[in-house]
Amino acid sequence: MHNQLTFWYSKDKAESVRTQVIDNIKRQYGFSNDEITRGEDRITFLYDDETNGEIAIMFTDESDALRVTVEGTWSWETIDVYQTILPHYTEEDPA
Repeated sequence: MHNQLTFWYSKDKAESVRTQVIDNIKRQYGFSNDEITRGEDRITFLYDDETNGEIAIMFTDESDALRVTVEGTWSWETIDVYQTILPHYTEEDPA
């Protein structure tokens, strides 16, 4: 997988982001827990069985931030997951 997009979050939102990502995947794509593979700092799932497109979402704790990288087989699938699954906070958002 060569298509990657990265979003940075404040360290204090790290646990909330991890939880929201899983919840958003389930809600957006109707997946059950069995359709999402979870590793220590990685989530993977089959985005589309027709294109055989896979998505991996990696969580990397940095010293003062959480880096979340969406990596996918196809660029359009990677962009869709980045836009619809990752929480996009504004500076004013308290959560």
